[in-house]
Amino acid sequence: MFRLTAVTVALAVATGAGLSPTPASAQQEFVRQRLLVHNFDAGRGSLGRRVGDAVEGAINHGPKRDLVVVSRWEMLQELQKAGFNTDSVLLGSEIRDITRRHRADEYVVGRVLQGTGRAFRLEGALMLTRDSGLKQPIITAELNDVGAAADAFGAEVLRAREQLVHVRHCENAMRANTPRVAAVAALEGIKAYPRATVARACLLRAYGALGLPSDSVVQVASALVSFDSTSWIGWEALANANDDLGRRDAAGAAWANVARLQGFDADVVARAVTALMRDGNAVVAKPIIAKAATDHPDNEHLAGLYWRVLLATEDWLEATKVGEALRKLSPTYETQPEYFARMAGAYRNAKQPFNAISRAAEGVALHPEDPELYLLYTQLILAENDTALARGIERFPKSGKLLALDAQLRRKRGDTKGALDATRRAVAQDTSLARGYLQLAQAYIDVDQGDSALAVLQAGVKTAADSAVVAQFALSRGNAMYRAANGTKKRADFEAALRFLELSQHLAHTPNAGFLVGSASFGVAQLAATELPTAKSCTLATLAQDKLVVAEMELAVNGQVAPDAAKQFLDYAGQLRPYVQQQVKALCPGPAGTPASATHAPH
Repeated sequence: MFRLTAVTVALAVATGAGLSPTPASAQQEFVRQRLLVHNFDAGRGSLGRRVGDAVEGAINHGPKRDLVVVSRWEMLQELQKAGFNTDSVLLGSEIRDITRRHRADEYVVGRVLQGTGRAFRLEGALMLTRDSGLKQPIITAELNDVGAAADAFGAEVLRAREQLVHVRHCENAMRANTPRVAAVAALEGIKAYPRATVARACLLRAYGALGLPSDSVVQVASALVSFDSTSWIGWEALANANDDLGRRDAAGAAWANVARLQGFDADVVARAVTALMRDGNAVVAKPIIAKAATDHPDNEHLAGLYWRVLLATEDWLEATKVGEALRKLSPTYETQPEYFARMAGAYRNAKQPFNAISRAAEGVALHPEDPELYLLYTQLILAENDTALARGIERFPKSGKLLALDAQLRRKRGDTKGALDATRRAVAQDTSLARGYLQLAQAYIDVDQGDSALAVLQAGVKTAADSAVVAQFALSRGNAMYRAANGTKKRADFEAALRFLELSQHLAHTPNAGFLVGSASFGVAQLAATELPTAKSCTLATLAQDKLVVAEMELAVNGQVAPDAAKQFLDYAGQLRPYVQQQVKALCPGPAGTPASATHAPH
């Protein structure tokens, strides 16, 4: 039951109107309304037609001073001529069309429900032809026979019509821009028929025009939907009022009902979904907009809303599909940097990095002045650097080129062991990999496995071109190792450098290679000689002697590379030779098989 509030009283006082019913004389000021009763839905057979006849009879026998009941017989005859069965239950659009042709202002529709035992109950509505949203539900209790149920239904229709004269006053007042008068008239309609829904719909319009508090709107709208749960007018009023009150969950539920009831109206659905998104109810909006977008595939606005809902609910894969279709519906999306940024983000989250980079790059090309889009593009590129190669190797595990690239990147990061493993795999998978043996040799060098590097280089020499390349590589690497050995002063380091230099000289004898072989050989001889007093080793003495011979020979032949250095080395070699020879005689077995006594090394 609707209660009169302080707002009601204030409205009445402000307009100088009381809350008493409209005088009987006022009810004669309007043209008499025409009403048509349609067949009820009762399943198969003629029951629905007979119930419609009975309801028409009940209305005709009741008080109807402002009502003309259109003959059902004439309507049914017209249907029969048009090829319809007179027992047919028509579609909503057909009902409205026939109602208009018979110039009916109101019409009645309903259905027959089987109750307990032989009892029946009727449910339906009194509809206003001019607006299908304005309707009054009519329900009867379970009665023992259809005739009694029809009589009760017809009587309830007449009682419900008591609100309509006040509704017309309300609507006229709204057209005259006097919402206070309209509100008082609507309240009179509710007083005349407490379950009134049409009067409450007009009252909501008046409250909206008056800007009354949202709590008052909620009260009226809640009463309206309690009597008619299919009133989208009531649900929309509830939705807007709860939005204003910050009641997001209640607003979301109300907007969902609006969209469900008005799913055929793209504009209403768009309004509902927009409100749901604004309230943070994207999950509620998703099934609503998905259906609407499917029902209206060419509606750009709905497609755009669907895309945004998918993004908000993180349905990334579907968002990419809808987003791609969206730009076909409307090329204007390509003028928006945000579109490309959102699409790139959706592709990235959908685990499609190539498409993400592609969309970001496309956006940067079309909008080069947008710094945020360029930043996103850069971030995508950098992020992909860390994962693209691993993904590629997983996808193409036998690609030597990808494995070689992986090795190079690992080496740059300082992962020498990982670089070696990747290089081994690369060379093993692709024997045609250009100069792969050089990369493998370098990988061995990086992990301090020089002998393995030398073996790889030697195995890689198959053509004259290979000889030249390996000779240059060995010379460069040997030179670097020789310089490092000059710093460490370790014989092993000079020996390691010498092995690379000797390989270079073997493959392509050059003055530079010869000079470095001589220099490194002197380094080995000199350090071996300094170890002899302690080591007392024939092998070490022989090594010193042999390397001293090589040094003197190579430096004499290739001294033009660095004359001053060559002269200095040769002078040192000349001073060192007598000592080394004495050590060889002393430490190595003579003809008699006994070693000579050792002598001291020169200072």
